[in-house]
Amino acid sequence: MTNFCNLEADEQYKRDRLHQLLHQAAATWATRTTVKNALMKQKHRMLWERKIRRSWQPRRSQTNIRM
Repeated sequence: MTNFCNLEADEQYKRDRLHQLLHQAAATWATRTTVKNALMKQKHRMLWERKIRRSWQPRRSQTNIRM
């Protein structure tokens, strides 16, 4: 009877440990992915703003027109 209880406890420990490792791996992957996505969005937003800013600036040839 004692051996059976030890095996059951061992199996429960293995299941809990596997679940814990899986949870840690998923949390790490999700955090890494979230940070990466946030940085990429920020980068694209900055590039878009730079493009918009350039399109609104008058061209140099137009600013140097003499009247």
